Amino acid sequence: MPDSTKVTAQGIHDMLTALTDALGSSQAHLSSMAAFDATGRELPRYHIPHLDFTFDIEASQSSQPGAGFKMGPRQSSSIETSAKISGRIVSIPPNAGLPKIEILVELASQKIIATLINEAGEMMTNTQISVEIDSNLTVQAGGTQPTSNQKTSLLVAQQYLTDAGGIAQIDIVTAQLHATKPMVLRISSGNTESYIAITKGALT
Repeated sequence: MPDSTKVTAQGIHDMLTALTDALGSSQAHLSSMAAFDATGRELPRYHIPHLDFTFDIEASQSSQPGAGFKMGPRQSSSIETSAKISGRIVSIPPNAGLPKIEILVELASQKIIATLINEAGEMMTNTQISVEIDSNLTVQAGGTQPTSNQKTSLLVAQQYLTDAGGIAQIDIVTAQLHATKPMVLRISSGNTESYIAITKGALT
């Protein structure tokens, strides 16, 4: 017979999964509602901050020994357990509720200027930026598959910290670039990322 503890754990898992799926679907429906009515007046928007739940769990496990030579009815034993599980499913806004970060990129002589700014207009200082070659997007953009030498030598560094103005200057070894065929770089900070295609001609 299956272990009742495992069966109960799977049941709780299934119920929690069903609740979160229903909560997500409900919030998606609320978010898709029209923002304005027929006259152009703004309508209220709704957000589900959390969902409280309580489960009453009951489980039992019984056993029955095999038949023997002794005459008479078989004996069985049963163990029953019950529990009450309460909790709260909390919705977490994107970026943990913090203002969304944007990475602005521009080309300069032998470098890329990356600026981190959030949607509140604040410059993100002393914030780490990562840079790497995106081989798949490079090929899709019309470039050639990056060589192992390009992957190790194109970037002077792959990690940067923004300065007091929220800026990081990403140095590029332009000798590793083709004159016209692009190389695509992925620039990221946390969950935010940006892409830029560069050529030797664009950085000289």
